Amino acid sequence: MKRGRHATFPVGIELSDTREESPQDPLVFVLRTEDAGTVDVNLSFWPLRALTRDVAPFLQEYLHRMGPAPLWKTAGTFVRRLRRFWLFLEGSSVEPPRLGDVNPAVINAYENWLEQNGGERPNQRNVLGALIGVLRVVAELDPERLQAETLPRLKYIGHGEHGVSKPRDAYSGKIAAALLQAATHQIIEARDRIATGEALPLPLLDVARDSELQRRYGLVVEQIVTTGTAAGDGPLFDNLRYHAHRCGLEPPPVEELHAGFHLTRYDVVGFLVWLSLTTGMEIEALRGLEADCLRNPNRGYVEIEYRKRRAHQAQWKRLRVRDGGRETPGAFLRLAIKLTERSRQHTGSTKLWITWKPGRLSSPKNLGACVTAFVEKYGIVDDAGKPLALNLSRLRKTQKADWYKRTGGQLEIFAVGHTVAVAANHYADIPALRHLHEQTIVEALADAMAPALQPRILLPADEARLRASADVTGLPVTPEKIGLLLGGEQDLWLAACGNFRASPFGREGEACPTPFWGCLECSNAVITARKLPALIAFQTFMDEQRKALPLNDWDDKFDQPYRRITEQILPMFPPSVVGNARIEAAEASAPLLYLPPEAYGS
Repeated sequence: MKRGRHATFPVGIELSDTREESPQDPLVFVLRTEDAGTVDVNLSFWPLRALTRDVAPFLQEYLHRMGPAPLWKTAGTFVRRLRRFWLFLEGSSVEPPRLGDVNPAVINAYENWLEQNGGERPNQRNVLGALIGVLRVVAELDPERLQAETLPRLKYIGHGEHGVSKPRDAYSGKIAAALLQAATHQIIEARDRIATGEALPLPLLDVARDSELQRRYGLVVEQIVTTGTAAGDGPLFDNLRYHAHRCGLEPPPVEELHAGFHLTRYDVVGFLVWLSLTTGMEIEALRGLEADCLRNPNRGYVEIEYRKRRAHQAQWKRLRVRDGGRETPGAFLRLAIKLTERSRQHTGSTKLWITWKPGRLSSPKNLGACVTAFVEKYGIVDDAGKPLALNLSRLRKTQKADWYKRTGGQLEIFAVGHTVAVAANHYADIPALRHLHEQTIVEALADAMAPALQPRILLPADEARLRASADVTGLPVTPEKIGLLLGGEQDLWLAACGNFRASPFGREGEACPTPFWGCLECSNAVITARKLPALIAFQTFMDEQRKALPLNDWDDKFDQPYRRITEQILPMFPPSVVGNARIEAAEASAPLLYLPPEAYGS
């Protein structure tokens, strides 16, 4: 839409370049926007005028909180969503005359109506969220306007699946790699194609064969250099096309002719994709970058200054990124600044992204068609092999997911720019990271179960007490069998077993299936002083194996039992008892006397 014109939206929003204040009617107010002058919001033709008059100032406040310069499209979409509530009231028996009559019953009835008439579920959440958002502003600024029972209802958007937030998922590593490769290729293509400074791009025609063709081509180039654009349907380009055909040549498309001077739609998407995947910045923040966004270069790093409109009073932020080299965020941003310098001179804009569109230069507003064209140009497909429906807002999730994996799921490191709770709910709780979470849960359960599965250590003093009282509290054995356990009848290689046919590693009633050193992780195992020589002999054997086996193999096989014996079992016994056990193990008539046959073949 051209600046200087008014266009009426279905919700009563008008686009304007005027700076006049809106009328005193509270149903009409003005929003100043960053990308399209001003937006006039006109609610005067909405039904239920009393309710509309009550809501209007709170709607105005909500829209202003989108930022000092909300996008006209964003404001229009929000008002359209809120307008659905009035449509619901018109077609239902519920017609609250004033704001205070909008209670939980009305909100829930509206939610049910949306479920039947609201289209796709994600859209239902957004539509319902518009009403809840405005009511939350009411609750903050004038809570007496609402019923007391309404305030708790505003803590959440909806009940059903459509009322629950579903964070966007990240793209897979395969898709991310394809996007990054395509974006890099496009940026390099723009670097090699666009003439900067006083230079001119290489001619797209063989103009040397005809002086008139050369002159006509020069006039078109001069027009672009002077004004920034040349009309594809204007006389200059028509004459160029005519003389090119006379010479048997095909004239370059008007877009390609301007591509030697300005960024194209492919270039902008390439820069945005690359920067989002490498820095994790929000697409809206990247799209709104100023040409002077780089700050404080220092030792291979630079800060990107950007605006996050949803941050209210702290909108201006900075992100420190790598600089130097040819393919770093700092280097590519410097390249973009250089490539768009000519475009800014023609438009007077301070924005970084200025592209050519038929007949004009401007900041890109709707990138949908550009994104589709970019995907088609590079043949990027999704995980199912179909053309990728690229959603630029998922790129930040993709970068965050990759970072989350590289930090091993450490939310404190991962949550840069957010609280840990926000990072967990919106960036970590996505399907792309589910396998990492499941692995973490398995490891956590193993850690939690480890204390319960370790053996019981029975010191000599405890043995004497048990022989006198037969108090088996805390032991995996019944009182009538304590004598068998203490006498050695239930001994295995490294421990006495409380119940060989009730192993936590096997089925009830079946023999224990665990290797002999599994006793060290078994809750049925009871370590007495009598077993110390066997443990010491096994410890010696593992020390010898450390010399013979590769380190990784030894760790996989013996690290856990070795640490269990060395760090947890032996230190529990008095030094004199351990010393006597070492002497007994050393004087044994056969080496490794206490090890089973499989140990010899290890």
